[in-house]
Amino acid sequence: MNRKTMKPIRSLGLVFIAFLLIHAGCSSPSLYDQWYPIDAKGWHEGSGISFTVPVTDTVNYYDLSIGVRNSSAYKYRNLWLFADLNGPDGKSHRDTFEYFLANNEGRWLGSGSSGLYTSMAKYRSFVRFSRKGNYVFRIEQGMRDSLLTGISNIGLYIVFSGKK
Repeated sequence: MNRKTMKPIRSLGLVFIAFLLIHAGCSSPSLYDQWYPIDAKGWHEGSGISFTVPVTDTVNYYDLSIGVRNSSAYKYRNLWLFADLNGPDGKSHRDTFEYFLANNEGRWLGSGSSGLYTSMAKYRSFVRFSRKGNYVFRIEQGMRDSLLTGISNIGLYIVFSGKK
Protein backbone atom coordinates (compact mmCIF):
# COMPACT_ATOMS: atom_id res chain seq x y z
CA MET A 1 0.00 0.00 0.00
CA ASN A 2 1.12 3.49 -0.65
CA ARG A 3 0.96 6.43 1.76
CA LYS A 4 -2.22 7.87 0.18
CA THR A 5 -4.27 4.74 1.00
CA MET A 6 -2.80 4.41 4.53
CA LYS A 7 -3.99 7.86 5.64
CA PRO A 8 -7.77 7.12 5.42
CA ILE A 9 -7.31 3.75 7.17
CA ARG A 10 -5.36 5.39 10.00
CA SER A 11 -8.03 8.10 10.36
CA LEU A 12 -10.79 5.48 10.45
CA GLY A 13 -8.88 3.61 13.16
CA LEU A 14 -8.64 6.74 15.31
CA VAL A 15 -12.37 7.39 14.92
CA PHE A 16 -13.11 3.79 15.97
CA ILE A 17 -10.90 4.08 19.08
CA ALA A 18 -12.56 7.38 20.04
CA PHE A 19 -15.99 5.76 19.61
CA LEU A 20 -15.03 2.86 21.92
CA LEU A 21 -13.66 5.19 24.58
CA ILE A 22 -16.79 7.33 24.58
CA HIS A 23 -19.09 4.32 24.90
CA ALA A 24 -16.96 2.64 27.55
CA GLY A 25 -17.26 5.75 29.72
CA CYS A 26 -21.04 5.79 29.33
CA SER A 27 -21.71 2.18 30.30
CA SER A 28 -23.37 2.98 33.63
CA PRO A 29 -24.83 6.50 33.69
CA SER A 30 -25.58 8.03 37.05
CA LEU A 31 -29.02 9.28 37.96
CA TYR A 32 -27.56 11.54 40.63
CA ASP A 33 -24.11 12.61 41.81
CA GLN A 34 -23.90 15.45 44.32
CA TRP A 35 -21.56 16.47 47.14
CA TYR A 36 -22.22 19.00 49.90
CA PRO A 37 -19.69 20.61 52.24
CA ILE A 38 -19.77 20.24 56.01
CA ASP A 39 -19.19 23.34 58.11
CA ALA A 40 -15.44 23.79 58.68
CA LYS A 41 -16.06 24.02 62.44
CA GLY A 42 -17.59 20.53 62.44
CA TRP A 43 -20.73 18.52 61.79
CA HIS A 44 -23.30 19.25 64.49
CA GLU A 45 -25.34 16.42 65.91
CA GLY A 46 -28.87 16.59 64.51
CA SER A 47 -27.95 18.73 61.50
CA GLY A 48 -28.36 16.83 58.29
CA ILE A 49 -27.40 17.13 54.68
CA SER A 50 -30.38 16.89 52.30
CA PHE A 51 -30.29 15.71 48.70
CA THR A 52 -33.35 16.18 46.51
CA VAL A 53 -33.40 13.63 43.70
CA PRO A 54 -35.92 14.04 40.86
CA VAL A 55 -37.01 10.57 39.73
CA THR A 56 -38.86 9.82 36.49
CA ASP A 57 -37.91 6.14 36.07
CA THR A 58 -40.07 3.67 38.03
CA VAL A 59 -39.06 0.57 36.04
CA ASN A 60 -35.29 0.15 36.42
CA TYR A 61 -33.17 -0.58 39.49
CA TYR A 62 -30.48 1.63 40.99
CA ASP A 63 -27.59 1.33 43.44
CA LEU A 64 -27.26 4.05 46.07
CA SER A 65 -23.87 4.97 47.52
CA ILE A 66 -22.84 7.47 50.16
CA GLY A 67 -19.57 9.32 49.79
CA VAL A 68 -17.42 10.82 52.53
CA ARG A 69 -14.44 13.15 52.34
CA ASN A 70 -12.47 13.18 55.55
CA SER A 71 -9.20 14.67 56.67
CA SER A 72 -6.41 12.73 58.33
CA ALA A 73 -7.41 14.61 61.50
CA TYR A 74 -10.62 12.54 61.77
CA LYS A 75 -10.14 10.63 65.03
CA TYR A 76 -12.21 7.50 64.36
CA ARG A 77 -11.99 4.64 61.87
CA ASN A 78 -15.74 4.52 61.32
CA LEU A 79 -18.66 6.89 60.97
CA TRP A 80 -22.22 6.11 62.01
CA LEU A 81 -24.85 7.73 59.82
CA PHE A 82 -28.63 8.06 59.93
CA ALA A 83 -30.02 7.98 56.41
CA ASP A 84 -33.62 9.07 55.88
CA LEU A 85 -35.46 8.52 52.61
CA ASN A 86 -38.63 10.54 52.07
CA GLY A 87 -40.66 9.70 48.98
CA PRO A 88 -43.07 11.87 46.99
CA ASP A 89 -45.96 9.92 48.55
CA GLY A 90 -45.00 11.14 52.04
CA LYS A 91 -43.65 7.78 53.21
CA SER A 92 -40.29 7.81 54.95
CA HIS A 93 -37.73 5.22 55.93
CA ARG A 94 -34.71 5.54 58.26
CA ASP A 95 -31.59 3.40 58.19
CA THR A 96 -28.62 3.37 60.53
CA PHE A 97 -25.48 2.86 58.51
CA GLU A 98 -21.93 2.20 59.70
CA TYR A 99 -19.37 3.60 57.29
CA PHE A 100 -15.75 2.41 57.61
CA LEU A 101 -13.17 5.07 56.75
CA ALA A 102 -10.05 3.19 57.90
CA ASN A 103 -8.98 -0.42 58.30
CA ASN A 104 -7.96 -2.08 61.59
CA GLU A 105 -4.40 -0.78 61.21
CA GLY A 106 -5.62 2.80 60.82
CA ARG A 107 -4.93 3.11 57.07
CA TRP A 108 -7.54 5.25 55.30
CA LEU A 109 -9.67 3.23 52.87
CA GLY A 110 -10.40 6.07 50.49
CA SER A 111 -8.22 7.59 47.83
CA GLY A 112 -6.55 10.93 48.29
CA SER A 113 -3.52 12.90 49.19
CA SER A 114 -2.42 15.85 51.28
CA GLY A 115 -4.45 14.62 54.22
CA LEU A 116 -7.85 14.57 52.46
CA TYR A 117 -9.45 11.22 51.57
CA THR A 118 -12.51 10.40 49.50
CA SER A 119 -14.36 7.11 49.83
CA MET A 120 -17.64 5.69 48.61
CA ALA A 121 -19.70 2.93 50.25
CA LYS A 122 -22.74 1.20 48.83
CA TYR A 123 -25.75 2.06 50.93
CA ARG A 124 -28.50 0.13 49.13
CA SER A 125 -28.56 -2.12 46.06
CA PHE A 126 -31.23 -2.77 43.43
CA VAL A 127 -33.59 -0.03 44.57
CA ARG A 128 -36.58 0.64 42.39
CA PHE A 129 -38.38 3.91 42.93
CA SER A 130 -42.11 3.23 43.19
CA ARG A 131 -43.33 6.69 42.16
CA LYS A 132 -42.21 9.55 39.99
CA GLY A 133 -41.36 12.75 41.80
CA ASN A 134 -38.80 14.19 44.18
CA TYR A 135 -37.16 11.88 46.71
CA VAL A 136 -35.35 13.57 49.58
CA PHE A 137 -32.38 11.79 51.14
CA ARG A 138 -31.23 13.26 54.45
CA ILE A 139 -27.99 12.13 56.07
CA GLU A 140 -27.04 12.93 59.69
CA GLN A 141 -23.97 11.95 61.64
CA GLY A 142 -24.76 9.39 64.33
CA MET A 143 -21.57 9.55 66.37
CA ARG A 144 -21.58 10.38 70.09
CA ASP A 145 -19.81 13.69 69.48
CA SER A 146 -22.13 16.68 69.49
CA LEU A 147 -19.65 18.36 67.11
CA LEU A 148 -17.85 15.93 64.82
CA THR A 149 -14.65 17.25 63.23
CA GLY A 150 -12.59 15.91 60.34
CA ILE A 151 -15.43 15.33 57.86
CA SER A 152 -15.42 17.88 55.02
CA ASN A 153 -18.05 16.62 52.53
CA ILE A 154 -20.92 14.15 52.22
CA GLY A 155 -22.07 12.88 48.85
CA LEU A 156 -24.85 10.82 47.33
CA TYR A 157 -24.32 8.80 44.16
CA ILE A 158 -27.14 6.90 42.44
CA VAL A 159 -26.30 4.72 39.46
CA PHE A 160 -28.29 2.41 37.17
CA SER A 161 -27.88 -1.22 38.26
CA GLY A 162 -30.13 -2.98 35.77
CA LYS A 163 -33.51 -4.48 35.15
CA LYS A 164 -34.93 -7.42 37.06
